[in-house]
Amino acid sequence: MKEKWIKIQRILEEIVDVYETGNRLLSFGRSEELRREALKDLSGKGLLLDVGCGPGNMTLAALSRGWKGEIIMLDPLLSMLRQAKRIGNVDLIQAIAEHLPIRNSCIDVWIAGFSFRDFIDRERSLKELARALKKNGEGYLLDLAKPDNIAKRTTVFIYWVFSPILTFLKLGKIGLKYRGILTTYRELPTNSKLLSLFKKVFKEVKYFTKFLEGVIVIKVKGPRIYAEDRTASSYR
Repeated sequence: MKEKWIKIQRILEEIVDVYETGNRLLSFGRSEELRREALKDLSGKGLLLDVGCGPGNMTLAALSRGWKGEIIMLDPLLSMLRQAKRIGNVDLIQAIAEHLPIRNSCIDVWIAGFSFRDFIDRERSLKELARALKKNGEGYLLDLAKPDNIAKRTTVFIYWVFSPILTFLKLGKIGLKYRGILTTYRELPTNSKLLSLFKKVFKEVKYFTKFLEGVIVIKVKGPRIYAEDRTASSYR
């Protein structure tokens, strides 16, 4: 998996300048709408963590939903953080979700937009997010998904096989880099298994799907483990 992650990292660094253009093409122009819909219940203020923030589009969606608190944007790639810096008035951290340099129980909300599928160890990442989350904190995830129904799953998979044609026609040769989506998409569990993983870590789990269940939004609330039982990966 480490070699695959390195491959994905290289692809993301190459497409950073056209990242959102490609997302809009692949979502039929609905990427921004999907982010806003995923965060429709977001409100209040406090400390928000955008994990795998990329160039910052999920954070922008949170701001458009009226988020008034502090924001930490975290990504393993400096090239993405440089893009995210344009948002201003945020804290930028270079790190991975599996080892969050975040204190126990200090995050009010975490968000993840189209980044979860690229995590090396998804279960460990969720446990780290739970560790950093306050007792009644919330999490919002938006990502690609793998339907349980085999007909839908096959249709969605075929779309991702041929989708780089769309980005190639619009972006040229660099658009073919979006074939890298298949690298991590193949590793995704089916939706039912994915939800089971979230239910192991969080007390409340709600979800809805889009595009033949090929896109999923998951909202969680409250970690299942207590703060005193958790240890920060990097510092307290």
